[in-house]
Amino acid sequence: MNGLLSDADATTAAYYATTAAASAATAGTAKYVLLSVNDVLYVGKYDGGQVTPIGEYDILINKESRDDKVLAYVENFDCVDNRVIISVTDFNYRTVAEFISDLKDNVNFADTFAVEMTDNGIVEKDALIEEVLEPVLVGGKVALADLKADRTIDYDYTMRIPYRTPDNFARQFAQHCMYTELKTAHTHGVIGMERISDYTLSGVEQKFQDLKNLDLHLDLKRANGQSVIDDDGMPVDIGRAISCTFFQNNVPVYNSTYAYVGNGAGAYAGMVSALPVEQSPTNQKNRC
Repeated sequence: MNGLLSDADATTAAYYATTAAASAATAGTAKYVLLSVNDVLYVGKYDGGQVTPIGEYDILINKESRDDKVLAYVENFDCVDNRVIISVTDFNYRTVAEFISDLKDNVNFADTFAVEMTDNGIVEKDALIEEVLEPVLVGGKVALADLKADRTIDYDYTMRIPYRTPDNFARQFAQHCMYTELKTAHTHGVIGMERISDYTLSGVEQKFQDLKNLDLHLDLKRANGQSVIDDDGMPVDIGRAISCTFFQNNVPVYNSTYAYVGNGAGAYAGMVSALPVEQSPTNQKNRC
């Protein structure tokens, strides 16, 4: 590799690095470039000022992997048409079933898409890709023919925005607290819920289970809505950044026999704020 381009959605300014010959490379001499797109490093072919994405750098550079690779270039930008380019190096002897299986194993592709065989695909699962998509000449070059769409997905844009998300206030609040703590000091959020009406042990247990069963998706997410994955391949949990309370608090008025009912979330937040960072808010002795 003798070139490095900025993000595909940015300008076409080129920055050359990575090899001893890079210092002499120019936009006119570079043959391949590296592209950073949505935090994934890709290899692209550079020809006459045009960049054609090839596939993931990690897969291409891995000498221990097979030579017959399935590569995926995936764009996931907001408010623009995104490109998805899938490349396979051995279409002349890879079956449809093998292709689908390897595509599912492509982490970059699977992070955005789920792929399954259609009814047509099941019929052709043991056929070679070359047999299903007969090569044709396009502009003097051999290319695979287009496969007719198995189905069409459409939306009525006059009705509502066709966008669904599991996001919610609790997850956004937890992420805000997490980022604030990273940039400033220890931060913990408290969300107040409807006051509990059944004070029996079973009633408290039921309220706790109802809260526990809420599917809040408390994972760290990127701006595009994709979960951030840790070194173990698991979503980063941010649930520890918030607490939920479902009680009210009796607040005594100083130097008086009068007390009023206060907000439990505010009382809990005040108590937590008064504790040292290393001290847990549970299992503590009351000092009156």
